[in-house]
Amino acid sequence: MSLKKVIEEIGKGLPSPLYFFYGTGFLVDEMAESAVRRIFPSGPDDFSFTVFHASGAAPAEIVSVADTLPFMSPRRMVIVREAEAFRAADKKPFERYLANPSPSTCLLFLTGVFDKRSAFLKLVMSSACKSFEITLSERDIPAWAGRRASELGVRLTSDALALLLELIGPEPAILAREIEKLSLLGVKEIGVEQVEQGVGGMREYTPFAIVAELGKGNIERALRITKALFESGQEAVSILGVIAWHYRQIYNRAQNKKGFREIFEALHDTDVQLKSSGKPENLLIESLLFKLMALRLY
Repeated sequence: MSLKKVIEEIGKGLPSPLYFFYGTGFLVDEMAESAVRRIFPSGPDDFSFTVFHASGAAPAEIVSVADTLPFMSPRRMVIVREAEAFRAADKKPFERYLANPSPSTCLLFLTGVFDKRSAFLKLVMSSACKSFEITLSERDIPAWAGRRASELGVRLTSDALALLLELIGPEPAILAREIEKLSLLGVKEIGVEQVEQGVGGMREYTPFAIVAELGKGNIERALRITKALFESGQEAVSILGVIAWHYRQIYNRAQNKKGFREIFEALHDTDVQLKSSGKPENLLIESLLFKLMALRLY
């Protein structure tokens, strides 16, 4: 399902009671935020908007909230993040609700890690849930980046965009962050000079160099590059985004999916710790690299 189709559905106000967004994590989150703005133009409130994380929520509680009538709002919205964390044992509380959802609630499941073997995700996909795969192919990245820049009031020249992609790669989350930085330079047209000024410090190393070294089995080199990136001001979330994108591409091409579950669990665990543990970000990324090295598939 194309990004365009998801945007069209959001434009209609998400009329169905059940939705499932999966695909590239950043884009999934971006579309979820857009959906919230569409349903609650003045901003959501605690009475009719609830966000759960599947890794720490009881399915029965989610269903109970979804079944509750909205208060001071025409609709209730319930978002369930990390839906891939539900296990087979979590299916039962959802089975009844998915068969007969509350018409006044929009229940939205989100995941950036879609495992077709997941019993829970199979249940969601086989229900009346409207499912949207939210991804961008590499050939669509330039057009998307151009639109992103336009939304921020600037124009990227073709040469500037090519250089930007060369320097930081096609990961949407990182591109969006760098385009936003470039939009703050005070010029309407972003050319090569502005990209070199704003992103040039990344020319020697990019996060893609880390996964390249992991592929060669060179953990020492991967750690040195990681250290250099942190010293140059690179954010941990950006490094993690590139690593996750890299493994998603390998997963999509692989005939044998064995071993990927452990990799995605390690990526997910690092993401959660970066957001909530308070531990030094460089140590979390370095720890991830050692785990990925031990799980090396190629």
